[in-house]
Amino acid sequence: MQLTLREWREHFFNPIGLVVQACVGAVLGISGPFGTQDTVLILPRILYWIWVVYSTYGIGLFGLTLTQNFLSTRPVLLQSILAGVLNGATISLYIVSLNHLVFGPTSMPNGPYTFVIRVFLIGFFVTAAGATIASIVYSRQKAVSPEPSSTQPSVVPLLERLPLDKRGDLVALSVEDHYVRIKTTAGVEMILMRLSDAIRETGDAIGDQVHRSHWVSYSHVASARREGDRAILTMKDGSEVPVSRANLPKIREAGLLPR
Repeated sequence: MQLTLREWREHFFNPIGLVVQACVGAVLGISGPFGTQDTVLILPRILYWIWVVYSTYGIGLFGLTLTQNFLSTRPVLLQSILAGVLNGATISLYIVSLNHLVFGPTSMPNGPYTFVIRVFLIGFFVTAAGATIASIVYSRQKAVSPEPSSTQPSVVPLLERLPLDKRGDLVALSVEDHYVRIKTTAGVEMILMRLSDAIRETGDAIGDQVHRSHWVSYSHVASARREGDRAILTMKDGSEVPVSRANLPKIREAGLLPR
């Protein structure tokens, strides 16, 4: 859900997208579909349709992003259909409620059932078509993109979960309640996930789990010292990470602790 909200914000508040939505809303306001040309003055009508475009785009984008994130391993056709059903139902309920609030109960052309079905079908087909087209375009871009060279930095999927201003070199991961505290050279962020899942997303980062609650990047370890039957790693930023007895062989193999 956190990833969905971050992706939604990035797409929804894109300046080009906001301008396009305003233009689409203005065109709809001038043309006056669904009977609004005969019942609403032009200026309120334009404002109404701009609001409808912005709000339904936001609802639809959230539903599509949520579906794609939760069903990322499923076929594109299934993602498109389910996203279409979710958005069709949500948007039709929203529009009926909005029109009832703004124009009253008699504002739906050809009766409420026909109106709801029409809005549902519009939401369904626009979402399904958009999801399918976006998937095809992404697949083609991925197919023609060059293979990463050995000089390019390795990708760390876990960093994609962080805000842009927190994405630096991965330093350490620590468990705090149900959250993972992700420390990078650019800052610290708390993410709701399991430590084991976070470790799987460290990509090619050279490091290891040194304690049931801690993972460290070896390149950011400044020194190591023994304390009884365990060890303590001092990171380059001055923080300390405990190493359990069972994990001492790991840091010895990494050359961080004398044999």
